[in-house]
Amino acid sequence: MENSRKSVQLEENNVEYLTLLGTIYNMGRSVDSSEIVFNKILKIDSTDINAYYNLGQLYEAKQPLKALEA
Repeated sequence: MENSRKSVQLEENNVEYLTLLGTIYNMGRSVDSSEIVFNKILKIDSTDINAYYNLGQLYEAKQPLKALEA
């Protein structure tokens, strides 16, 4: 996880690095951090389907009605 954070610090708008970090947060049960990262991706690229998919999965577990909006 530390290497992913460093990568994002070096290139904070790199969507691939952010996706990896968000996935790692999700796997580590840091759902709130994962949500923040995936929302940041959507601010960079509002067409990133993977970010929408990952947010949908997070919301499905956390807030089922919000998953329908993602």
